[in-house]
Amino acid sequence: MNKKLLALAIAGTLASPMAVADVAVSGSIRVALSGAQTAAGGTDWGVKDGTSRLRFKASEDLGNGQSAFANYEFRVDAGKGSWVVGNTQRVTEVGIKGGWGRLGMGSQWSTLWGAVGTHIDLSNVYGGGAYLGQYRMNHSIKYSTNMGAMGLSVDAQMIPGTDDDIDKSTVGLTGSMGAIGYGVAWQNRAASGDYTGVGVGVKMGDLKVNAAWEDVDGVDTSTNVNIGRIGGVLLAYGKKDSGTGAFWANYHHKISKSVTTRIEVRAQEDANAASIILRKEF
Repeated sequence: MNKKLLALAIAGTLASPMAVADVAVSGSIRVALSGAQTAAGGTDWGVKDGTSRLRFKASEDLGNGQSAFANYEFRVDAGKGSWVVGNTQRVTEVGIKGGWGRLGMGSQWSTLWGAVGTHIDLSNVYGGGAYLGQYRMNHSIKYSTNMGAMGLSVDAQMIPGTDDDIDKSTVGLTGSMGAIGYGVAWQNRAASGDYTGVGVGVKMGDLKVNAAWEDVDGVDTSTNVNIGRIGGVLLAYGKKDSGTGAFWANYHHKISKSVTTRIEVRAQEDANAASIILRKEF
């Protein structure tokens, strides 16, 4: 009898974390057959990873309409069959949320991405070349909330060991008016010029048009526009003032609820490229 009680006590101890928190495991395997134009004018083909990742999400009910959350996301090179180490800019955050908003700390989706970047880069491979903002912001603290039809987000990046306590600080607003969605953001950058960006999206039936303008004081300016899907194809163009413009397009074919093939091409001076991606979500 004592052995049975001991076994029950051990099992209860091991199971106790699951009793207070819900943990979900998910991820995405993305492998591409890619070809890129070489300096000699030929084409270099290869099978490579398309930013595969493994994700753990945990949440806990704190009562009074509040909950704690945590996200761990790890970068995987599915083409090589290995972990990707170093500063991979994946989401690794912990925080609390409730009716008052959401407060997170760690490596998070940046305010710039939520307000402006989502109007620019809808690609799988080639669409971010003219984006001047951040995707994820590491070493950050971020607060976001809704004020009726408008969303407010503020963040700060505080990298240890730099000369500035706050390396970047951002404020962004998002909202919608009928079929029009918009986002504006401003970021103070201690090491370079301040960022200003505006993004707008207009939905017309099954067709959506997005456009954005960005400027970094004394550094660069960019314009981006994309339209789709026309027959399943998304068409886009992006250009920085400092470089050549790039046209890109992609097409999604859904095989099942979690499996898709995606074809994406880029037309740019001396940098033409194409990829065929097989992608499985889990």
